[in-house]
Amino acid sequence: RNVARVVDAPRGPNVERTALMPADVRKLLAALDGDTLRPVYLLAALLGLRQEEALGLRWRDVDFDAGTVQIAQTLKLVGREVIVDEPKSPRSRRTLPLMPLVADSLREHRQHQREQRLQAGSAWHDGGLVFTSQTGGPLRGPSVTRHLQAVLAAAGLPRVTFHDLRHACASIHVALGTSPRVLMAILGHSDATLALSLYAHTDAEMMRASAAALQDFMAPQWAPQVQPTAG
Repeated sequence: RNVARVVDAPRGPNVERTALMPADVRKLLAALDGDTLRPVYLLAALLGLRQEEALGLRWRDVDFDAGTVQIAQTLKLVGREVIVDEPKSPRSRRTLPLMPLVADSLREHRQHQREQRLQAGSAWHDGGLVFTSQTGGPLRGPSVTRHLQAVLAAAGLPRVTFHDLRHACASIHVALGTSPRVLMAILGHSDATLALSLYAHTDAEMMRASAAALQDFMAPQWAPQVQPTAG
């Protein structure tokens, strides 16, 4: 007989995760002003992308004219090898509305990448990725996370993981009243018991309305300051 069946398994400790509040996200994005990796964190904190989804993003997946970004592949580190793979689940393969705040940051990043390409010359590796090293190679997730945590420390913010930015995105949407059905579509959740009933009727217009509300919520942080006129 299997004696393990009559033994109560020990419970692991309850670990309380540190979360970024909406005000923390604003402070973080302000601290990232001028940072070359700022768009990576914008995609996680405002669009809910997983790290492997953001690092696997290609320029052909970004449609500035339509105002959309398509999640079509992932990029992650396995051992010492960078692996390009399919999204986590069918629901993770999704098209999201690209709010102006994120689109503007990506346009600036594209110009910066063009300058890097000119400097690298023949050493440039053209893989079509949005986020690359100085020679066009893929970025490694642990390095991106360490950079994030250095920025958090400098800004006096709690230490969190890259994935916690995705949780922060969900928290902001909940605070804004985004419906669970739309939020699950934005995040690309793949819960088998909810997929058919919750995702079936989610359309692009509903997600676009949610993105517009998030844009309005974050906009005051970057609004130009009007100086009072004399007299």
